[in-house]
Amino acid sequence: MKVIVLAKSIPPRSGGIERYSYELAKSYKAEGCQVTLITSGIKRSVSEDPNVGTVVSVGYGNQVYIFLKLILVCLKNRLHISRADIIHATSWRLMLPTFFLKRHKEKRIVTIHGNEILKKNRLIRILMTRSMSMSDVVVAVSQYTASAFENLSLSCQPYPNVIVSYNGVSLSAESSLAKRLSEKSTVKFFTVCRLEKRKNLEMAIQALADLKASGVLTTSGFLYKIAGSGPELDSLKAYVKKVGLDREVEILGRVSDEDLHRLYATSDIFLHPQLESTKDGDVEGFGLVVADAMAMGLVTFAGGNGGTKELIIHGETGFLVDPDNVSSLAGCIESLLAKKYSYEKISKAAIEYAKSNFKWKRHVSKIIEAIH
Repeated sequence: MKVIVLAKSIPPRSGGIERYSYELAKSYKAEGCQVTLITSGIKRSVSEDPNVGTVVSVGYGNQVYIFLKLILVCLKNRLHISRADIIHATSWRLMLPTFFLKRHKEKRIVTIHGNEILKKNRLIRILMTRSMSMSDVVVAVSQYTASAFENLSLSCQPYPNVIVSYNGVSLSAESSLAKRLSEKSTVKFFTVCRLEKRKNLEMAIQALADLKASGVLTTSGFLYKIAGSGPELDSLKAYVKKVGLDREVEILGRVSDEDLHRLYATSDIFLHPQLESTKDGDVEGFGLVVADAMAMGLVTFAGGNGGTKELIIHGETGFLVDPDNVSSLAGCIESLLAKKYSYEKISKAAIEYAKSNFKWKRHVSKIIEAIH
């Protein structure tokens, strides 16, 4: 089966959709498909990636430039694309360049993640309706995202088949064992994400500052490492100094995949108290890093909103907190450290839940089933 994957960008560019696009192409190839990945954001080239197949990059540029280049690439390769069985756009905008291609036997699929479908703009709504009308299947990465899409009531003609298929985990976590939290050891907190307001890391830092001030985190000490880049990098560094956690909090910036795996493996608790603003279309549709943390056996504290709340069973596989209330996060961490919950039991349950529910093979298998 021949598959064309259209992606805005792929790693090493950071971001959830970038990771999704690469893992999707990789999983299609693992299923025996012949994959061509058309993307941007990396050096203009045509190359072979042993994990995904042929990678065609249109290079760098703004959104209009990339859109026009994608149209040109699609037209230039229309004979190859016309022989595809699947054209899979990893966001609705990337389906639009295929408007200029004559339809043949291929099935057209688009993935929706969360943020990108909730922008309240008339032109975007018109373009999104057009994109969805061109699609046979819409893949929502969570029930939350699927419901948000259905609530848009787009006048698609014809209306696509909407399925829910959870993302997989991106780390080699098959051999993860349940972790233990020793009273005598330094408690190691960790976060990896794009450093932006919605990730709510100031609240995470404040919660740890409050726990230190109250004496909860002074017995054996703690460290909090934050990986990632983004517009809030400098303000987070300033906030760490403001609350007096210079020794405990380290902001690492972007890290390699090897270092990321090591950070997950050597940490105890994962913090991701994300905010949600449906008014601005700023939501967490799934939470790839949360799934990865669970798969690696970290006890995870995440915001109780968006698709992320589908990943965690509160008190069993992690904790869901009120992202607008620092006491909610601090209180849950204190309860865990006070052994009101079994750290090892939650760690083990998180691993098992992630292994059972977050598989790229299952993600792609559900898509292939939907088109047959």
